[in-house]
Amino acid sequence: MNKEKIDKIFELQVENASNIRKTTYKDRIEKIKSIIGWIYSNRDAIKDALRKDFSKPDIEVDITEIWVTINFANDIIKNLKRWMAPKKVPSSLAVLFSKSYVEYYPKGVCLMIAPWNYPFQLCIAPLIYSIAAGNCCIIKPSEATPHTSKLVFNMIEALFNQDEIAVIEGDAEEAKLLLDKPFNHIFFTGSDAIGKKVVEASSQHLSSFTLELGGKSPVVIDRKYSLSNIVDKLITTKFINLGQSCIAPDYIIVHSDDFDALVQLLTKRIKLIYGDSFDDQKQSNSLARIVNNSHFNRLADMIDNKDCKILYGGEYDKNERFVSPTIVDMRSNKTEISSQEIFGPIIPIVSYSSDEDLRYLLKEVESPLALYIFSNKKIFINKVKALTSSGAICINDIAVHFLNHNLPFGGVMSSGSGRYHGFSGFKEFSN
Repeated sequence: MNKEKIDKIFELQVENASNIRKTTYKDRIEKIKSIIGWIYSNRDAIKDALRKDFSKPDIEVDITEIWVTINFANDIIKNLKRWMAPKKVPSSLAVLFSKSYVEYYPKGVCLMIAPWNYPFQLCIAPLIYSIAAGNCCIIKPSEATPHTSKLVFNMIEALFNQDEIAVIEGDAEEAKLLLDKPFNHIFFTGSDAIGKKVVEASSQHLSSFTLELGGKSPVVIDRKYSLSNIVDKLITTKFINLGQSCIAPDYIIVHSDDFDALVQLLTKRIKLIYGDSFDDQKQSNSLARIVNNSHFNRLADMIDNKDCKILYGGEYDKNERFVSPTIVDMRSNKTEISSQEIFGPIIPIVSYSSDEDLRYLLKEVESPLALYIFSNKKIFINKVKALTSSGAICINDIAVHFLNHNLPFGGVMSSGSGRYHGFSGFKEFSN
């Protein structure tokens, strides 16, 4: 798309922002309901697009792309009137006889740059919060998932005029042209490397921004905790989307006494769920594919590293961009597996044998999007919490915090900035 077209759409939205600002909660709810209706009517088309982009299983599309989005939308519909109402707050002694309120107004014209790993949900979920707050919006879907990008374009074109919501398809060139514009707010989901460029661009116009990034989210397991209570949670959250999830468990920290037992349990369950052999796993209808050759090659290089000690799996098929569920012994290696976010079906495991070992490992944790602690002891849980900083913490579970729209979702430092979901999503797109 050329610069002139982007300029025109942006100018139309700037001119129209004051009209959209005046919309009532009923107006905004009707727009969100129209999105829900479109999703239900085009459910098969959504599945087809994601199947073509990276063989995403239909049940995963239902749960992680369609159901999650509709769940957020229904929560907005239920609560928007209350969210938009002025909130009376106490007056301080200096203005004791005054009345004080907090009121929420739209930020104006927003830009959303969406990722490829959940390309439908992470376009539409931020959009419905922007609509709830009364903004105009331009969406830039990921070029890595072209079929879903086109589907989102068709959806928005069918439901909205370009002077309110528009989709700009394209690659890094279009993203740069958009980031040059003085948006009132930028919502970005993706890597920390691109996130830094978004912050740099936003600084030119002092635009506010939300960054939903990622990081190496660890699972920390207390000694002698029941491993059978963990394994299914690990497998479900690690291999959904073939590991291409920002809140997937990135690696496991387990006591040395439990290391072998955990590996055995994981191996047994992987075989039971996905098949004994590589060919069985490749034919499983529960495993997606890596989104493109660049990401596939990155994962293959991790596995092929001479210092990578594979305990299970480690096979891949370049033609299908498939990587088998893989377990790696990370106790003594310092490969890229230990330093970069994996974003694939590889589970590295490291062990500790003393409080000092654990303290050292926890100090190496760098502001992940989520931290998962498994323990029945408050002293252990509090120790892990005290030594780490993360966007969220789940105790004795993995990733479920994402599903509670009453919890603000977001990162800290390298894993992001800002929060959304529920009322926090409405506030994020409001002044």
